[in-house]
Amino acid sequence: MRDAAEKQILAEDISLKCSVLSRVLNPPLVSVVLLIGTLLLLVPSPAMAQLGGENLRGDYGMKSGSQGPPGFYLGDIFYFYRTDTIKDLNGDDLSKAPAIDIFGNIILSSYVTKKKILGANYAFMVALPILNAELALPSLDVGSQTWGLGDIYIKPLELGWHFKHADAIAGYAFFAPTGRYTAGAHDNTGLGMWSNEFSAGTTVYFDQGRKWHAAGTGFFEIHTSKQDLDAKSGNVFTLEGGVGRAFLQGYANAGLAYVGQWKASEDSGRDVNPLVLGKKGSMFALGPELNMPVSKKGIFLGFKYLFDIHSRLATSGNYLLLSLTYVRPSKKKRDPSARRTMNAGPRFWANDRKPELTCFEWVPVSVRTEWGWFT
Repeated sequence: MRDAAEKQILAEDISLKCSVLSRVLNPPLVSVVLLIGTLLLLVPSPAMAQLGGENLRGDYGMKSGSQGPPGFYLGDIFYFYRTDTIKDLNGDDLSKAPAIDIFGNIILSSYVTKKKILGANYAFMVALPILNAELALPSLDVGSQTWGLGDIYIKPLELGWHFKHADAIAGYAFFAPTGRYTAGAHDNTGLGMWSNEFSAGTTVYFDQGRKWHAAGTGFFEIHTSKQDLDAKSGNVFTLEGGVGRAFLQGYANAGLAYVGQWKASEDSGRDVNPLVLGKKGSMFALGPELNMPVSKKGIFLGFKYLFDIHSRLATSGNYLLLSLTYVRPSKKKRDPSARRTMNAGPRFWANDRKPELTCFEWVPVSVRTEWGWFT
């Protein structure tokens, strides 16, 4: 019975971590933690698995409550999670915990428009997860390696507000069951269900220069029943954010990121395992985060490493997230007084006023990546 309980806890945590990475990027996408797609759901059988949600832990961090300036964002996120520890409801280690290595790669694109709704900029985003997971789970009879498309993440609505000392966002997104899924299979790359996600958050600035900041964004998931099963995952609430400081004239950020996740309601259905019926797990992790520009062409690098410091009915391990984001801001109207003209010689400024240029001259004053906001 104890071994069965351990397997059940492991399956629940795998489903939470291996589900969707797509939220990793906020529409502005530059939250260095850019997130994020779906990782991978690998569970031994429907009878053994407590049901997890789609949200990826740790995809958002510093400035999670901020939206980027109008423009196009294209990002790629690498996600890695390693664990060899399982915690019970009391936080005690369970024996015979298998070693787990989970990998994921998410391609995301978002567009922040100049269109205003309720005083906020409108944005949308799509994330495509390409998944590979390698689990050392011989006792659970799980395949050693699986590749495939995960559940696609679509965010048709995000609103972003900007105030003098704070930013705010609110949005709606859903996960479509596009990943490979068969009830009881060992090579699933999707969760076999539709999921709705409602989010809201804020970033607060503590000084006039908006250098010191703290942020928090909540995500609430509601799921449909599993395909070909009488089982429905309970609602999941995730809180992500961070505290930090901007430097390099606001184009880089460094600080501490955090993520907490709680099962808000119990799983339901005849196919839910009695060992976990009525139980709700939780976790909390934190760690360093850094984001900075790496090219004059609008390319930003994001790094985050998180440590699980609280786990209940979940695995306990470490997370690594690396991200690259390309930012192309929307064009601004040209200043007629600074138009360029041509003559027989080289180009010159018609009004003899040469503008001050920097290597980031075209980058907006505020850019966010998974990776964080550069303000």
